[in-house]
Amino acid sequence: MFQQIRQLLNWVRESLRNDSSYTVMMVPDNGSEIKKKAIGTEHFKKFAYIAGGAAAFFVVSLGAAYYLVSQSNANAAELAEFRRTKQAQEQKLQELSAMAESVQKDMAALSKIEEQVRDQMEQAGLEVPAPVASKKEQQPS
Repeated sequence: MFQQIRQLLNWVRESLRNDSSYTVMMVPDNGSEIKKKAIGTEHFKKFAYIAGGAAAFFVVSLGAAYYLVSQSNANAAELAEFRRTKQAQEQKLQELSAMAESVQKDMAALSKIEEQVRDQMEQAGLEVPAPVASKKEQQPS
């Protein structure tokens, strides 16, 4: 197969070197006038170069398009993973916020109970211990 292609290319090269022009004939099916056109080898070579350049451009364009599509798919997959992670983090943050709110409510309730106990101890004439320091008071400045 490769040898046949090589032989064909060699034949084309030799033909282009030795011949100065080629004739293209257009023969209509209805039998009307046959048209002939002589094409010089220089024109034929220019056509071959243009066709080869166009083919190379087409192949490079396809390669670039494939690369861009594959990059786009990779970015889309990465973005989807990021969105899943973000959603999980937001859900966890909402759960933690709800827990913090619950703890604050419990702390407020305990603070009220502590005040009530202190008031009842004062009314009963018992010694009232010093209040428990809050977190803000416990932290060094």
